[in-house]
Amino acid sequence: MKIIKILPLLIILFIASCKEKPKKIPPFNQSFSAYITAFTSGVVSKKATIKVSFTRAIGDSTNTLAEDILVFDPEIQGKLSILDQNTLEFIPAEDLEPGQVYTAKLKLDKLIEVPDTLGVFDFGFQVLRPDYEWGSLELLATPESQMDCYKLKGTIISADEEDFEDLQNLVEASVAGNSQKVRWQVGDHHLQYVFEVDSIKRLDKALKISLKVNKEAKGTKRLESRTVELPALGDFKFLDYSMQRSPASHIRLSFSDPIDQTQDLSGLITLKGVNKLRFEVENTAILVFPENETYGSLQLEIFPGIKNILGYKFEAHKTLQLEFKNEKPQVKIIGNGNIIPVNDKLLLPFQAISLKAVDVKVVKIPEGNILQFLQNNSYDGQSELYRVGEVVATQKIDLSAKGSLKQWNTYSVDISNSVKPEGGAIYRVYLSFSK
Repeated sequence: MKIIKILPLLIILFIASCKEKPKKIPPFNQSFSAYITAFTSGVVSKKATIKVSFTRAIGDSTNTLAEDILVFDPEIQGKLSILDQNTLEFIPAEDLEPGQVYTAKLKLDKLIEVPDTLGVFDFGFQVLRPDYEWGSLELLATPESQMDCYKLKGTIISADEEDFEDLQNLVEASVAGNSQKVRWQVGDHHLQYVFEVDSIKRLDKALKISLKVNKEAKGTKRLESRTVELPALGDFKFLDYSMQRSPASHIRLSFSDPIDQTQDLSGLITLKGVNKLRFEVENTAILVFPENETYGSLQLEIFPGIKNILGYKFEAHKTLQLEFKNEKPQVKIIGNGNIIPVNDKLLLPFQAISLKAVDVKVVKIPEGNILQFLQNNSYDGQSELYRVGEVVATQKIDLSAKGSLKQWNTYSVDISNSVKPEGGAIYRVYLSFSK
């Protein structure tokens, strides 16, 4: 759930994939700031709960609340309770509808004493739309001490949290035309999902492993079906490579067979112009780490002699022309651009690469100009922005102290020192850099 902790401040920082038609969300009446300190707004997960926090105590968990104190349009079934003395929480009985804009009416006068004109508090929010994209795909021997049985392991990145029941219908797997079960689990973070197709028997002939995307499922517009080949048993092949930047810049070389971890790979894999390489073996892959940061077009050669776990040698000579990109300067806001309140700070997390500094600019749209702004924009639009808004703060952030600048690093900027929130206003935060 996205909670704006300093109210009535609304930070609009949605990523491009969240662009919507103008939302019919009630504008904030700054008079409510004397009674309400925070409420659910913006774009939220379909699994979000809806909260409203108050400046004073409204009771405790033993209080019984009337069902009509908080109503939604469209209707949401669920349970309303007092989370703590100052916070009201509504827990939906089911997931919220993806992409839906919800408006809410809270009968404030049923909870605390307020003027008659403030008896009902109107607010709203929108639910994330589903969206998926492929991550990694790799063939692994299971266990890696043999070459008869394999699994295909991959990742899919989702825009929102998903239930495994929904993922079951996302991708169908088959080996040589025979249907295979796909097993799912949560990956390294809550929006990454790992899938495995196991118990794949490696035969005397090559096998095609098909991953068919169910295009009827929501969010699959950018997710296309894939095919992976498992070479025949005894056919020790180089399969593919990928350029990786985490945890350090390296090349991942994928083979058909699990690699002997005890061998010295020096001289068997070379990178032109780089004198020293470090190697790591992970099942069927060899990870190649240049000693120093490397840029430009370089030739990598794989020579005959690399051994699999049975001592059989790779007989081919492969030459790859690799492009080590001196990544162009880039900066991007992490996730949906949530402002994270931490100990009276307003932190905006972001990532940057190939940059020594970034410029921060905050544009304020006063409450009186919001309707004019929304005539030509959605909340995340910027048409005629400077006719209705003004720059209220600028700041330069030094990034040079963060290790290697040639890989993506994570930072945060505290805008609380630059902005004193004004009730009802919209604040737009921009990150830029000079070339």
